[in-house]
This record gives sequence, C-alpha cells and structure tokens, in this order.
Amino acid sequence: MINYKSLLIFFVNILLISNIAFAQTNGFDCSTLSPRLSIALNDLRNLFPYFIPSISQEEAIIMKWQENGRLSDIAPDIITYRNFNGSQSEEIIGLKINVEINLSNGRRLFIMDDEHKVLPFWWKMLKEGIISYNEKFLHIDAHLDTLIQEKANKPISNKQSVKNVFDLSFTAKESGFLIPAFASKIIDAHNSYLMDTRYSKKANQLFVTWKSSETIKKVIMSETSIIPEDMDFGLICVDLDALAGLTPKEAYLELKRFAGLCKNAKAITIATSPQYMLNQKLAVHYTIYLTNLLLNETKLDDLTDKETPFPNTRQKIKPILPGIINNKNIDHSI
Repeated sequence: MINYKSLLIFFVNILLISNIAFAQTNGFDCSTLSPRLSIALNDLRNLFPYFIPSISQEEAIIMKWQENGRLSDIAPDIITYRNFNGSQSEEIIGLKINVEINLSNGRRLFIMDDEHKVLPFWWKMLKEGIISYNEKFLHIDAHLDTLIQEKANKPISNKQSVKNVFDLSFTAKESGFLIPAFASKIIDAHNSYLMDTRYSKKANQLFVTWKSSETIKKVIMSETSIIPEDMDFGLICVDLDALAGLTPKEAYLELKRFAGLCKNAKAITIATSPQYMLNQKLAVHYTIYLTNLLLNETKLDDLTDKETPFPNTRQKIKPILPGIINNKNIDHSI
C-alpha cells in the first residue's frame, strides 16, 4: 500500500533542495537566512552535497574562488601587501584566483597564493563530504604554521559558512592556520607530519598539547624520522617555499616525489607562498608542473637545467614580514 504522506514529504523536500540550489547557484546569498534556516541548509548540504553548493556565486566572486577549474586558470597577478604597522606596502606576484580542480576518483586539488586559504577549502570539503574529520595530514613546508592567535584558537562552529572560515583564515594567518584546523579536529592531532625537502623522505610528527578541551597550548615536533612507504594521507598541503634553495633540476625531482605522495590523498593543496618564495614566476611554473602531474595530462620526464626556462641558481627566502592582502572587496574582520 502506498504511503501518500511519506511520498508527499519526499517530493516537497526534493522541491526545497532544488530551489535552494538554483537560488544559490544564481547568486542568492543563503548565508543571510535566519540562524534556524541556515542550520537546516547546512544539514541539507551534508545530506545532499552534490545538489546544494557550499558557496554562492556572490561568495565565490568575493573570495576569488574558481570551482571546477582547469590548468589554464592558474595565472599570476600583482597583489599589494602591507606590513602589520601599515607603514609600508609592497607589490608582489600572487595568483589571480584561487583554483579548485577536480581530480580522479572524486579527489580535489586547491591552488592558492597564501597558504592560510587552505582552511576554508578544508571546510568546504567537509561540507561536501569529500573529507571526514581527523584526517591523516602531511604538511610539506619550510615552516610549522602553528603560531597561536588568540582569536583563532578554538573549534569552528558547524554553523559557519565557507565565507566565514575564509575570513577567519586571515586572523589565523599563514603562520597559524593549522591551529583552528587542529582545534576543529579537521586534521588528526595524532597523525600529522611536517616534511621539509632538506630531509628527503624524512618528516617530523606533530603533537598537540591542550590548554583546555577546546583551546591549544602548543604544537611540538618529534625527532626527524622516515615516513613509512605504505602510509597514505587524507590531506596533503604543499607550500612551495619548501623548494627555496633548490636548483630547478632538484626542485623538479622533489615535485615528482610530492605527486607520488599525493596519489591517494582526498584533498591536496598547493600554495605559491608569495611572501616567502623569492621567485614567484618560478613558483607559478612549479605549481603548473605539479598540477599537470596530478592531472596525469602529460607524461613529464626529468628535465635538465638547460631545458628549463629558468637559470640554475639557488633561490633564497625573501625576508618579508607576513602581510595581509589589501583588497577592498574582502572583509578581513571576524
């Protein structure tokens, strides 16, 4: 016997989902809904991640976020940074947009300039069901990125939108964006590693000590040890400042190794790190090279120094204080 009441509820829910999806896709900012409806929308996103976008068209424009991106979307741009005291500003090469690319087997790749934008990307991946909480994490970087900022040392509420977390990432900064990720249990506090190219296949395991049940006291590192060959990571962050000091030939070999480590990762990020990597033209080139490897679009052989468009000179880390993107279209407040 047909249960007409259940059937009616089913079709009403489908109609509601389709209308919200249509409205958000066409620029309606669903974050302006009442708190109760916003919570309901987040619940629907978790249940139907493919029907309801995690970010609206308007939010994507504000955050310069390109979904369903392609290799050709990776392009340099001039960005103005200002020091903390506001006394100096400097133009530096960054990326025109943040590019999210679909990889094989439902995996995602996110490409940005400043690495703190990893945080909203992970939040988006949680909302879309691409990743789960407590993912095993590998951080390829020349810096730890666990400096505690008082306003960014607590779990992120499930009610927060991707745009809210994007704004929060500017408070956490590049130097501390991993703290809210640890506090929110996005990354596993017991299975996270930092790898620097200076130590080849070795890495430091990260250990979190807590001030309370929700706030972190500090993050410490273990002694350097070899990463087990059979270890797979759910999340991998590549900050290209890890390549500073390498010749192009050495860097290409490292990038191939990075691609091998990423083969089973659910979500991968690449940051060009304009405040720390001196040669941003080279950083953008490395980004395209690594993205090409991850997409498997071409088979890239080892390149000799003569075959690269860049001189065989060692890069140096430029001593620039961490800054803030000076963009009037982005609200950096919390």
